[in-house]
Amino acid sequence: MKTKILLGTSPKAFENKGGGEILLMKSMQYVKELGFKTVLFDGSQDFKNFDLFHNFSLHRDCLEQVSKAKKAGLKIVVSPIYWPSIKHALLSGRPIKGKAKSMAAEMLNRFGSTGVSAVKDMLALADIITPSSLAEATMLKKRFGIETDRIKVIHNGVEARFSKAIP
Repeated sequence: MKTKILLGTSPKAFENKGGGEILLMKSMQYVKELGFKTVLFDGSQDFKNFDLFHNFSLHRDCLEQVSKAKKAGLKIVVSPIYWPSIKHALLSGRPIKGKAKSMAAEMLNRFGSTGVSAVKDMLALADIITPSSLAEATMLKKRFGIETDRIKVIHNGVEARFSKAIP
């Protein structure tokens, strides 16, 4: 019997679709083509009908769904899509309000409002963490103390239609 996989992300992710959402949808497509049952989490599914929960984000609003999946006995994979930087927020061309929002989010991710980070908690629940680069893996290890044996770098794929692209 094939593994049944539930894929999730931040509940607000598809309001502003970007790379993380494309990564999730393409992963779902290709894993489905391999014959696995894959379903996009919408909040209504019973975790007990699945074997694995793969979350595509470290946004703090994902912690609840990851926690529920773990309590239901699912294996947890987290693709962090994580590259925060206070320096980046300050140097970006965004208006000051956007810079302040990015910096506040980074501080919440690192320390949380009660001194406990939702991001760190989510990473602690993961059986496997799949950053897309060695640099991202190194940052996660340094910033959150992740053990090397739980990190498996999986580089993002590129669709065949880009193979003959001209720079």
